[in-house]
Amino acid sequence: MLKRFSTTIGLRQLYWVDLMSGKKIWALKTVAMILSIYYGFWIILGIVLGNFEISGASALIENFIDAMIILLLLRAVERSYSITVSEMTITFQLPWKNFSLGLLVGVTFWLGAGIISETLRPVLPLWTIVPKEYNFVTQYANSQGLLKVALFFAVGFITPVIEEVLYRGLIYSILRRGFFVPATLILSSGIFGLVHVYPELVVISFLIGCGLAWLRERGKSLVCPIVAHTTINCFSLLFSGCYHG
Repeated sequence: MLKRFSTTIGLRQLYWVDLMSGKKIWALKTVAMILSIYYGFWIILGIVLGNFEISGASALIENFIDAMIILLLLRAVERSYSITVSEMTITFQLPWKNFSLGLLVGVTFWLGAGIISETLRPVLPLWTIVPKEYNFVTQYANSQGLLKVALFFAVGFITPVIEEVLYRGLIYSILRRGFFVPATLILSSGIFGLVHVYPELVVISFLIGCGLAWLRERGKSLVCPIVAHTTINCFSLLFSGCYHG
Protein backbone atom coordinates (compact mmCIF):
# COMPACT_ATOMS: atom_id res chain seq x y z
CA MET A 1 0.00 0.00 0.00
CA LEU A 2 2.77 2.44 0.96
CA LYS A 3 4.72 1.56 -2.16
CA ARG A 4 1.66 2.08 -4.33
CA PHE A 5 0.97 5.41 -2.62
CA SER A 6 4.49 6.72 -3.10
CA THR A 7 4.56 5.47 -6.70
CA THR A 8 1.19 6.98 -7.56
CA ILE A 9 1.58 10.34 -5.80
CA GLY A 10 5.30 10.61 -5.13
CA LEU A 11 6.29 13.99 -3.82
CA ARG A 12 8.04 14.99 -7.00
CA GLN A 13 4.79 14.47 -8.90
CA LEU A 14 2.74 16.36 -6.29
CA TYR A 15 4.93 19.43 -6.08
CA TRP A 16 7.57 20.41 -8.61
CA VAL A 17 10.87 21.24 -6.96
CA ASP A 18 13.70 22.89 -8.83
CA LEU A 19 16.78 21.24 -7.36
CA MET A 20 18.95 23.76 -9.22
CA SER A 21 17.51 26.69 -7.22
CA GLY A 22 19.61 25.84 -4.20
CA LYS A 23 19.43 23.54 -1.23
CA LYS A 24 17.78 26.12 1.00
CA ILE A 25 14.93 26.78 -1.43
CA TRP A 26 14.53 23.06 -2.02
CA ALA A 27 14.30 22.37 1.71
CA LEU A 28 11.78 25.15 2.33
CA LYS A 29 9.63 24.13 -0.64
CA THR A 30 9.63 20.50 0.42
CA VAL A 31 8.69 21.31 4.01
CA ALA A 32 5.94 23.67 2.81
CA MET A 33 4.57 20.95 0.56
CA ILE A 34 4.58 18.37 3.38
CA LEU A 35 2.82 20.75 5.76
CA SER A 36 0.25 21.71 3.13
CA ILE A 37 -0.60 18.03 2.58
CA TYR A 38 -0.69 17.20 6.27
CA TYR A 39 -2.64 20.19 7.56
CA GLY A 40 -4.69 20.52 4.39
CA PHE A 41 -6.12 17.09 5.09
CA TRP A 42 -7.08 18.02 8.66
CA ILE A 43 -8.59 21.36 7.61
CA ILE A 44 -10.74 19.69 4.97
CA LEU A 45 -11.75 16.97 7.44
CA GLY A 46 -12.62 19.61 10.03
CA ILE A 47 -14.81 21.46 7.52
CA VAL A 48 -16.57 18.24 6.56
CA LEU A 49 -17.18 17.10 10.14
CA GLY A 50 -17.94 20.53 11.58
CA ASN A 51 -18.11 20.88 15.37
CA PHE A 52 -17.72 17.63 17.24
CA GLU A 53 -17.18 16.71 20.85
CA ILE A 54 -13.76 15.48 21.89
CA SER A 55 -13.76 12.04 23.45
CA GLY A 56 -11.23 9.37 24.30
CA ALA A 57 -12.26 7.46 21.19
CA SER A 58 -11.92 10.49 18.90
CA ALA A 59 -8.47 11.24 20.34
CA LEU A 60 -7.28 7.70 19.63
CA ILE A 61 -8.81 7.74 16.14
CA GLU A 62 -7.10 11.06 15.43
CA ASN A 63 -3.78 9.59 16.58
CA PHE A 64 -4.28 6.60 14.28
CA ILE A 65 -5.06 8.78 11.25
CA ASP A 66 -2.11 11.02 12.14
CA ALA A 67 0.22 8.02 12.22
CA MET A 68 -1.03 6.72 8.85
CA ILE A 69 -0.58 10.09 7.14
CA ILE A 70 2.94 10.52 8.52
CA LEU A 71 3.89 6.96 7.53
CA LEU A 72 2.77 7.69 3.97
CA LEU A 73 4.70 10.98 3.92
CA LEU A 74 7.81 9.26 5.29
CA ARG A 75 7.63 6.62 2.58
CA ALA A 76 7.06 9.21 -0.14
CA VAL A 77 9.99 11.36 1.05
CA GLU A 78 12.25 8.31 1.32
CA ARG A 79 11.36 7.26 -2.23
CA SER A 80 11.40 10.70 -3.88
CA TYR A 81 14.39 12.32 -2.16
CA SER A 82 16.43 9.37 -0.87
CA ILE A 83 16.17 10.48 2.75
CA THR A 84 16.51 7.28 4.70
CA VAL A 85 14.79 6.36 7.94
CA SER A 86 18.17 6.27 9.69
CA GLU A 87 18.93 9.80 8.44
CA MET A 88 15.70 10.88 10.10
CA THR A 89 17.05 9.16 13.23
CA ILE A 90 13.90 7.09 13.67
CA THR A 91 15.34 4.21 15.65
CA PHE A 92 14.01 1.85 18.29
CA GLN A 93 17.13 1.81 20.43
CA LEU A 94 16.58 3.04 23.98
CA PRO A 95 19.91 3.47 25.80
CA TRP A 96 19.44 4.22 29.49
CA LYS A 97 21.35 7.51 29.23
CA ASN A 98 18.94 8.75 26.53
CA PHE A 99 15.95 7.78 28.63
CA SER A 100 17.26 9.37 31.81
CA LEU A 101 18.39 12.55 30.01
CA GLY A 102 15.03 12.82 28.25
CA LEU A 103 13.20 12.40 31.54
CA LEU A 104 15.34 15.03 33.27
CA VAL A 105 15.03 17.53 30.42
CA GLY A 106 11.29 16.86 30.14
CA VAL A 107 10.70 17.69 33.81
CA THR A 108 12.87 20.81 33.49
CA PHE A 109 11.01 21.97 30.38
CA TRP A 110 7.65 21.34 32.04
CA LEU A 111 8.61 23.44 35.07
CA GLY A 112 10.01 26.18 32.85
CA ALA A 113 6.89 26.16 30.65
CA GLY A 114 4.74 26.65 33.74
CA ILE A 115 6.74 29.70 34.80
CA ILE A 116 6.70 31.19 31.30
CA SER A 117 2.97 30.49 30.97
CA GLU A 118 2.18 32.37 34.18
CA THR A 119 4.32 35.27 32.93
CA LEU A 120 2.82 35.45 29.43
CA ARG A 121 -0.84 34.78 30.22
CA PRO A 122 -1.64 38.34 31.42
CA VAL A 123 0.23 39.85 28.47
CA LEU A 124 -0.68 37.83 25.38
CA PRO A 125 -4.18 37.88 23.87
CA LEU A 126 -6.45 34.86 24.31
CA TRP A 127 -7.50 34.97 20.65
CA THR A 128 -7.27 31.78 18.62
CA ILE A 129 -8.90 30.36 15.51
CA VAL A 130 -9.43 27.10 17.38
CA PRO A 131 -12.24 27.00 19.98
CA LYS A 132 -11.12 26.70 23.59
CA GLU A 133 -13.14 23.52 23.89
CA TYR A 134 -10.74 21.83 21.48
CA ASN A 135 -8.09 21.49 24.15
CA PHE A 136 -7.12 18.03 25.33
CA VAL A 137 -5.63 19.26 28.60
CA THR A 138 -8.91 20.96 29.52
CA GLN A 139 -10.88 17.93 28.39
CA TYR A 140 -8.68 15.64 30.46
CA ALA A 141 -9.03 17.80 33.57
CA ASN A 142 -12.83 17.66 33.30
CA SER A 143 -13.13 13.97 32.33
CA GLN A 144 -13.56 10.80 34.37
CA GLY A 145 -13.23 7.04 34.09
CA LEU A 146 -12.30 5.41 30.77
CA LEU A 147 -12.40 8.76 28.96
CA LYS A 148 -9.66 10.07 31.25
CA VAL A 149 -7.55 6.96 30.72
CA ALA A 150 -7.97 7.08 26.93
CA LEU A 151 -7.08 10.78 26.76
CA PHE A 152 -4.04 10.27 28.97
CA PHE A 153 -2.78 7.43 26.77
CA ALA A 154 -3.46 9.31 23.52
CA VAL A 155 -2.11 12.74 24.51
CA GLY A 156 0.55 11.58 26.97
CA PHE A 157 2.19 8.82 24.93
CA ILE A 158 0.99 8.57 21.33
CA THR A 159 0.93 12.27 20.41
CA PRO A 160 4.57 12.93 21.46
CA VAL A 161 5.82 10.07 19.27
CA ILE A 162 3.80 11.27 16.27
CA GLU A 163 4.90 14.89 16.68
CA GLU A 164 8.56 14.00 17.14
CA VAL A 165 8.59 11.81 14.04
CA LEU A 166 6.98 14.63 12.04
CA TYR A 167 8.85 17.70 13.37
CA ARG A 168 12.20 16.42 14.69
CA GLY A 169 12.33 13.49 12.27
CA LEU A 170 10.90 14.29 8.86
CA ILE A 171 10.86 18.11 8.83
CA TYR A 172 14.15 18.56 10.71
CA SER A 173 16.04 16.16 8.42
CA ILE A 174 14.80 17.93 5.28
CA LEU A 175 15.71 21.38 6.61
CA ARG A 176 19.09 20.05 7.74
CA ARG A 177 19.95 19.27 4.12
CA GLY A 178 19.69 22.96 3.27
CA PHE A 179 20.65 24.76 6.46
CA PHE A 180 23.23 24.64 9.23
CA VAL A 181 22.17 23.42 12.67
CA PRO A 182 21.21 26.80 14.26
CA ALA A 183 18.94 27.78 11.36
CA THR A 184 17.43 24.28 11.17
CA LEU A 185 16.76 24.34 14.90
CA ILE A 186 15.03 27.73 14.74
CA LEU A 187 13.01 27.00 11.59
CA SER A 188 11.74 23.59 12.73
CA SER A 189 10.92 24.96 16.19
CA GLY A 190 9.17 27.97 14.67
CA ILE A 191 6.90 25.67 12.68
CA PHE A 192 6.29 23.55 15.77
CA GLY A 193 5.37 26.66 17.74
CA LEU A 194 3.02 28.15 15.17
CA VAL A 195 0.90 25.00 14.82
CA HIS A 196 -0.04 25.23 18.51
CA VAL A 197 -2.23 28.23 17.59
CA TYR A 198 -2.77 29.80 21.03
CA PRO A 199 -0.41 32.82 21.36
CA GLU A 200 0.83 31.70 24.77
CA LEU A 201 1.46 28.15 23.53
CA VAL A 202 3.16 29.38 20.36
CA VAL A 203 5.93 30.98 22.44
CA ILE A 204 6.23 28.08 24.88
CA SER A 205 6.14 25.43 22.12
CA PHE A 206 8.82 27.29 20.16
CA LEU A 207 11.15 27.29 23.17
CA ILE A 208 10.42 23.65 23.97
CA GLY A 209 10.87 22.80 20.28
CA CYS A 210 14.34 24.37 20.34
CA GLY A 211 15.26 22.15 23.29
CA LEU A 212 13.85 19.02 21.68
CA ALA A 213 15.65 19.80 18.40
CA TRP A 214 18.89 20.23 20.33
CA LEU A 215 18.38 16.82 21.96
CA ARG A 216 17.75 15.30 18.56
CA GLU A 217 20.89 16.84 17.07
CA ARG A 218 22.99 16.00 20.13
CA GLY A 219 22.00 12.36 20.35
CA LYS A 220 21.40 11.72 16.62
CA SER A 221 18.22 9.96 17.66
CA LEU A 222 14.56 10.68 18.38
CA VAL A 223 14.63 8.63 21.58
CA CYS A 224 15.67 11.48 23.88
CA PRO A 225 13.24 14.10 22.49
CA ILE A 226 10.40 11.55 22.52
CA VAL A 227 11.02 10.76 26.19
CA ALA A 228 11.27 14.48 27.03
CA HIS A 229 8.12 15.30 25.05
CA THR A 230 6.23 12.42 26.67
CA THR A 231 7.30 13.63 30.12
CA ILE A 232 6.08 17.16 29.37
CA ASN A 233 2.69 15.97 28.12
CA CYS A 234 2.16 13.48 30.94
CA PHE A 235 3.05 16.00 33.64
CA SER A 236 0.80 18.61 31.99
CA LEU A 237 -2.11 16.16 32.13
CA LEU A 238 -1.40 14.90 35.64
CA PHE A 239 -1.33 18.43 37.02
CA SER A 240 -4.05 19.82 34.75
CA GLY A 241 -6.46 20.03 37.68
CA CYS A 242 -4.21 22.65 39.26
CA TYR A 243 -4.95 25.02 36.41
CA HIS A 244 -8.35 24.03 35.11
CA GLY A 245 -10.15 22.88 38.28
